[in-house]
Amino acid sequence: LRREKRLVTLPKNPFKSKKVCQMSDRLKLTLSQSTGIISAFFVSSGGDLEKMSVSKNTARRGRNKCRQEIANEIKVSLIAPTYSVLHWDGKIIKLDTQSSDRLAVLISSAPNYKEGKLLGVMEIQDSTGLSQANCCMSLVKDWNVSTNVIGIGVDTTASNSGWEKGASVL
Repeated sequence: LRREKRLVTLPKNPFKSKKVCQMSDRLKLTLSQSTGIISAFFVSSGGDLEKMSVSKNTARRGRNKCRQEIANEIKVSLIAPTYSVLHWDGKIIKLDTQSSDRLAVLISSAPNYKEGKLLGVMEIQDSTGLSQANCCMSLVKDWNVSTNVIGIGVDTTASNSGWEKGASVL
């Protein structure tokens, strides 16, 4: 059995690679796991770790930057439907000892987005209609679909559909 060696050029910081970022996310690798795999590959290939940027912080920064670039590409490539319906729903998420109000906002439209296009899941300060309305408008403007929304679809909680202070009224 003969081993062949091939010359491979690796970047100083492999965590800036979109492919590395996407695969790490897809495999749900922790920062430590991702760093360990890159380091092991580099060392087993005869590389010197002193000449490479490998740390959990480097991996975190690289992933965050990559995710932001991907999100911007998705936002720019959105072809907004002429007519769409805005949907939102709030939930209280419990994280350890704290709880947080989150609002999921999406648009739907036939035939392009029958299942809906998620605009975002934002943390809001409280579950009031005003907070929900501000969050929805912020995302609608951010995605540049404000002129395309012709209707809303919400459940009938007071914060959503209240006649005085509901988000759909505000």
